[in-house]
Amino acid sequence: MRPNEYAQLKKENDRRFQALTGPDCHTVEDVMYSVRKGSWNLYEVERVRKDMIDMAQAAEQQGTTLAKALGPDRQALYDEIAREIDPGSFADYFWALSTRPLYLLHIALAVWGGFMGQDGVTAAVLALCLPCLLLGYLMACGQRRIWISRWPRARREMWIGALSLAAATCIITAVIWIQFQRLPRLTSFVIAALELLFYIVSYFVRRARYNRAAARRPWRGGGEAAGEDTGAQ
Repeated sequence: MRPNEYAQLKKENDRRFQALTGPDCHTVEDVMYSVRKGSWNLYEVERVRKDMIDMAQAAEQQGTTLAKALGPDRQALYDEIAREIDPGSFADYFWALSTRPLYLLHIALAVWGGFMGQDGVTAAVLALCLPCLLLGYLMACGQRRIWISRWPRARREMWIGALSLAAATCIITAVIWIQFQRLPRLTSFVIAALELLFYIVSYFVRRARYNRAAARRPWRGGGEAAGEDTGAQ
């Protein structure tokens, strides 16, 4: 099996980031604040982070800081980087859901509900999480809006993703209601197993997606510019 290129890149970035000076760390984080809002493609985000760390190390060797090397109008530069980077897709957002702590917390809650006989609590929390997920997605889309003006594909996928999550919210909530009204109950253990299955599938899908991206735009040895157009618009 091919190594996890994204995980290796992030680990290397984390190691090198720890070696930076305090002001340079702050500047890199300022850049990434805009970039993370501008893209859901975690591999491309880490490539930009690598570039910023490279620049910070070069600036330190020259006796200056990254902030001075980037110039006075840094916020405009940050926004430009975020605007140029591949914005990712709804698939990137969807498959990254399992990386969030609340997702793992819900699996633990489902297991607890199974042992404690609290299937209703587990299902109610799941039903509540779905509209929260939809709201979180819409808020994330709103944050990205000013950065993706040059990516018509991303604008289309924002609407597709919102409609997909809205439909999933309605369908899954209806299934839960039917289960608890007319059919044998959907146990907490079944919910936990399904969520764990999604966690495993999403890990391998995300890994395959980012390995393909690494093959096209390798992070070792320079590669292409992180902001290069990487998808059909």
